[in-house]
Amino acid sequence: MFTKIGALLMADGNSRRAGEKDLLFPVEGEPMIRHCVRGILDSGIDDIVVVLGHDRWRIAAALSGLPVCMVVNAGSKEKKDAESIRIGISAIPKYVTGVLMERCGYPLVMQETYRILDRHHDMHPGRILLPVRNGRGGYPILFPEPLCRPATAEMPLSRLVKKYRDHVSRIEVDDPGVYYNGDSEPVNRRRITIGALYRRPSSPVSH
Repeated sequence: MFTKIGALLMADGNSRRAGEKDLLFPVEGEPMIRHCVRGILDSGIDDIVVVLGHDRWRIAAALSGLPVCMVVNAGSKEKKDAESIRIGISAIPKYVTGVLMERCGYPLVMQETYRILDRHHDMHPGRILLPVRNGRGGYPILFPEPLCRPATAEMPLSRLVKKYRDHVSRIEVDDPGVYYNGDSEPVNRRRITIGALYRRPSSPVSH
C-alpha cells in the first residue's frame, strides 16, 4: 500500500502553549516557527500546511523561502482550533495518507522522531500514532487521513484523539523534545539544546 505523510501545523495564535508572537522567539538562531518547519522538512516530509491567524504577515515572513503551503484562519477564538484543522486539512494534498498535527510550539522534536512515526505509519496506516517518552504522551500526533478529514467546528484536536481512542498506538521515542513547548522554561530562556533537555525532568502532556 502506498503511504505518504504530510504535516499540518497550527500557527493561528490559539494555543495556550505558544501564541503568534511566541512563534517568533529565537530558537537556535531563528524564529521558533521556522525552526519547527525546517526540522520537519529536514526529516524528509515535504507536504506541509501551516494555518496562520491574525498575525499572519509576520509569521509568513518568518517562513519566507520555505516550501510550505500557508492558509489563513482569521476567525474568532471560539472553536478556532477545530476550524483551523478543517481549513488546514482541506489544503492537504489528496495523495497524503497520514497527517502529523501539532501546534507550532514544539521546536525541539528530533528529526528521527518524525522518521519513526513515518515508518510506523507505513506499517500501520490505519492507526493514530502518539509519540511517548517514558510512558508519557507528547507531540506531534500522526492521524490517518480518513480520520482527520471529518473534523468539524465541534471537534478540536484533543477530541479527535478521544473519539478514536481505539485506533491509538503509543510509539516510544527517546526524544525529550516531544514534551517541550512554547511555555517551557528552556524555550522562554532561549537557551535550547537537546542535550540540556536530556538532563531535565519530563513533564507529561495530556490528550
